[in-house]
Amino acid sequence: MNEKEFGAELKNAFDSVTPDIRDSVLSDCKKKGKVIKMESSNTKKKRPALRIAAAVAAALLLLAAAPFAIKAFMGQKHTAVASVMIDVNPSIEMTVDKDERVIEAIPRNTDGAVLLEGMDLSGSKVSVALDAIIGSLVRKGYLNELANSVLISVNGEDLDLCARLRETLSIDAAALLNTSDFGYAVMSQQIEADENVSRIAEDYGITTSKAQLIYSLHELNTHYELSSLAALSINELGLLYGKKADGAIETKGASSDRSFIGEEAALAIAYGDAGITPEEAADTEIELDLENGVMVYDIEFRANGVEHDYEIDAVTGAILRHDTENEGAAPTETAPVNTPEATPAPEYIGRKAALRAAYEHAGVSEDSVYDVEIETDRENGRLVYEIEFKSGAKEYEYTVDALTGEILHHECESQHTDKPTAKPTAKPTPKPTAKPNSSSYIGRTAALNAALDHAGVSVDAVHDIEIELDRENGKAVYEVEFSVGKTEYDYTVDAVTGEILAHSSEGGHSGHHSGGGSIDLIGEARAWEIALNKAKLTMEDITEKEIELDHENGVYSYELEFRSGKYEYEVKINAVTGAVMRFEKELDD
Repeated sequence: MNEKEFGAELKNAFDSVTPDIRDSVLSDCKKKGKVIKMESSNTKKKRPALRIAAAVAAALLLLAAAPFAIKAFMGQKHTAVASVMIDVNPSIEMTVDKDERVIEAIPRNTDGAVLLEGMDLSGSKVSVALDAIIGSLVRKGYLNELANSVLISVNGEDLDLCARLRETLSIDAAALLNTSDFGYAVMSQQIEADENVSRIAEDYGITTSKAQLIYSLHELNTHYELSSLAALSINELGLLYGKKADGAIETKGASSDRSFIGEEAALAIAYGDAGITPEEAADTEIELDLENGVMVYDIEFRANGVEHDYEIDAVTGAILRHDTENEGAAPTETAPVNTPEATPAPEYIGRKAALRAAYEHAGVSEDSVYDVEIETDRENGRLVYEIEFKSGAKEYEYTVDALTGEILHHECESQHTDKPTAKPTAKPTPKPTAKPNSSSYIGRTAALNAALDHAGVSVDAVHDIEIELDRENGKAVYEVEFSVGKTEYDYTVDAVTGEILAHSSEGGHSGHHSGGGSIDLIGEARAWEIALNKAKLTMEDITEKEIELDHENGVYSYELEFRSGKYEYEVKINAVTGAVMRFEKELDD
């Protein structure tokens, strides 16, 4: 199959499973008190989710089966003249030659490595590679009804080529995502060399493309704190950017606001607190905004001779601020007890200071460390730096508070004997690019075969196979689980070398004690019912759900994980009694 045929087949795969049967539906918005909406968009008739899923699967299958000219391409010397960056949460960078072919696809974070697993995009047209990446983003759940925004950034000296790539790729991405049932927002920009952007990327541990989006947004609205913007997702940044037409960023579609309570609910809360009906409100304005690091609805209206100004938490609906002003009188302010003080958002210590704190705690010098990795993350509502590094024959892991520099967690362990016991001559740069490219991973099938060979069983004898790409102690690994009869096996396999790093097995627990006595489990359906009742949710409210039966210290339990809106839930339920053993709910920004 040549490249032209492959591109046509890829497009046909999407077209065949997502026929263009979309009808535009115009919503008739009845406004009370002259409500001024920030933005509006056409609603589309929902399509079955299986259509886009089938399209994605078809695209990836075609990609894996298309060896067009890759060997010949890689055998020649190619010069990168531009780079294309894709940001959602996974971040991918593709270097491109003058013929708009991909030289290399580079993951810029861990999720990017997971996204690219099994895909070799080298030699393909960048437009075809983008289709495959978008497909993988949808298939793996990174693009969904709660977060539907993609940022495409182009960089290079040939401005005409960059402008052409920016336009064609954003159109392609929008056309592809237009077949989904969750809408889309495709933002595009051209990267320019700027010290401010580089400093933002360095300080907050984010990609240059996201840093430029943040800088552009900050320039449009200087009351936004950079630290607060850096903690937001691409989708939330897209909501803030909205329809602002400054020329730097072009947006097609609209970012999803389904993880928020919505303008209607926010207005109802404000009207209710003010003790008025919607009919009594006049000159109403509502806008989604960012205040002190919190996404809020900023609402203004007049009623009965009083001007009201509200800030309402866009996720929880809590009233964060309420100002009133009688016409012709000085303003007054009332606020609930739990309202945060209107102080500027805090400035975080930055990655360099976090590294210094970790080195000082570990008692090592900066010159002695290597294989340094640092990422910004959020734990229990606070922003932290996750740091990994090596010094001598030891590996260190640190979690550092991004605001105070406090060491929240640390681990230290000796390396395996096959790892270097001294600092290498050339210290690798502490950037995500130092991680192995996903193209060097052995793949899930090879990882499973390695585990089966070690266990001495054939693939025909196993069942309940689960394989997941993960990171442990700074290296990519495959977590492989499977069962043979009533025996369960658990393997950790090096994703690059195929080495068995850890393994365990235990007797089956499918309804029986190891001693042979029977035991009745409540079952997965009942476990879900109990967990969702505890969380006050329904099955329709949740996404990314997982359930696993566990056996520890003689107790059988169901471990459930799921998401709803911006929250992650972990629930542990006694598999015999149905008692809730652990319930955790955490905001995930």
